[in-house]
Amino acid sequence: RVERERTSIDCAQLSDVFDQPWMHEVAKTFFGAQPYVFNHDLNIVLDVIGTEHSAHQVHYDRMHQLKFFLYLTDTTVANGAFHCLPSSHHHAKKIQHENRRRLHLPTSVETRLRTPEFTTGLIPVEGPAGTLMVIDSDIAHHGTKILQGQRLTVRSRSYHPAYLTRWTHTSENMTTSPQ
Repeated sequence: RVERERTSIDCAQLSDVFDQPWMHEVAKTFFGAQPYVFNHDLNIVLDVIGTEHSAHQVHYDRMHQLKFFLYLTDTTVANGAFHCLPSSHHHAKKIQHENRRRLHLPTSVETRLRTPEFTTGLIPVEGPAGTLMVIDSDIAHHGTKILQGQRLTVRSRSYHPAYLTRWTHTSENMTTSPQ
């Protein structure tokens, strides 16, 4: 995980990819009147055969986020395509409403989805290098284990500024949507 401010120094082109005007418009619409930090950090991930992590389990994210998720390699089910369940984001919004009102993060265990209504029917998002997904992190999703080759991705995260205390606080990244 790298703060996007840092990538503007080390890798300006990558930082520019995640600072497009249309992305700002999507974030403004997504968050509405709520404050948010725009694409605060970039997660650059290389998954290879044998990579194990909790994102292989069906889940929604602990904090509500807008993600821009970019495949840097051609991606299929065999090398770890992102899977999601359309319309499932309503579930997390409903059960996490009170936690979010209080800006309380649930545990990772609480965000794992194990019932058949969430573990069946997930759709793989396959695509060539350059495929960009715009994701409401409340959607039921998971990554798949790498069966062949590798998968290189970059994803950005925009979220409520209260969650910055869990990482690094930079007030100049805070944005409040017009009301």
